[in-house]
This record gives sequence, C-alpha cells and structure tokens, in this order.
Amino acid sequence: WFFATLLFKQGNLRKDQSQAELQVQGLPYYEAAARAGLSPTMQVEAYLYLGSLYNLAGRPDLAETWFKRGIGRYPDFLEAWYNLGYTYQRRYAADHDLAALKQAIDCYRKVLALNPRASAAATNLGNLLYQQGAYAEAGALYDNLLSFAPDSPEARYNLAAVSIRLNDRKKAVVQLDLLLAKHPDFAPAVTLRKQLGR
Repeated sequence: WFFATLLFKQGNLRKDQSQAELQVQGLPYYEAAARAGLSPTMQVEAYLYLGSLYNLAGRPDLAETWFKRGIGRYPDFLEAWYNLGYTYQRRYAADHDLAALKQAIDCYRKVLALNPRASAAATNLGNLLYQQGAYAEAGALYDNLLSFAPDSPEARYNLAAVSIRLNDRKKAVVQLDLLLAKHPDFAPAVTLRKQLGR
C-alpha cells in the first residue's frame, strides 16, 4: 500500500504540470499504482486520471478501458460516466461513428439520472440531440438546466437556437434578450439577436 501510494503521488506530480506532454508522463506511475494495491478510493481516482491522461495522449481506446474499470468498481461513479461519454463524443466528432454517438448519449443520460444538475452533461447531451434534430428534447434539457443555473449564457443561447428550430421566434427573442441583459458581449447571441430583428 505504501509503495502504491508513492507511485500515485509521483503520477500526481506529473499530472499537475501545465503542459500536456509533461502531464502524460504520469501514466506509468498511475498504472503501476493501480496494480500495486491502492486503497479503493485512490484506485478509482487513479482510474479517472488514467482515462483522462490517455485522452490527452490521443489514446481514447485506453481511456475508455480505464473509465470502464472505474464504473465496474463503482457503478454510480458519475465522473467516470461523464468522461466516458465525453470520450465517445470526441470519437463521434472525429469519425462520425454512430455507435459512439449512441454510447455518448447513453453515458450522459446515466450522468443526469445520477445527478440532474450535472450541467456539463446536460449541455453536451443537448448539443448532441440538437445535432441529430431532436430539438424538443434538447430544449427540455436546456430549460431544465436554466431552472437551476439561470445565468448560464450557453444554456440560454442554446435554448434560443432550439426555439428557432421549433419555429418559436418569440421564445428565442426572449431568451436572447435575457442573455444579453447579463452578458452583453456574448458575441453569438449579439449576432443571432440582430438576425432576428425586432
């Protein structure tokens, strides 16, 4: 246990560097620590770090493996579900792999089932649904997000965009005006509001 903890700390020293190429140098330390008998809490933390660092290193296949190990150990491991969803989302963006899209959506739904206030998961899921033309479902996610984060400019802007797709110009204008009242320099909203006119 002591040796595993030392390896984990060596991984932390590298992970906390500012440059990606230095951060990924923590990978062998975390892998060795995970094999050497960390406490259960530190072990799942190492799985999360390994997944994140493998994403950073351009190895999403290995990132998935480590996130899934964390989920296997703790099925309600919210951060692992979110990061696994993000890994699949990136794969879909790069390869247009429809299986990865479905997996990303499923992971984000799991995160929201565990924590309905998980704003990053709600935003990512809403964006994926919007891209697939599921505007009403995306809009419901943004509405829900705004119910507990009313100052989120991204959620308000996304709700305005969804409203336009659903032919509800009035709702779009209201959302943009609310957004611009608090964030007058939010450039996409300024542009969209001008396009909608009076």
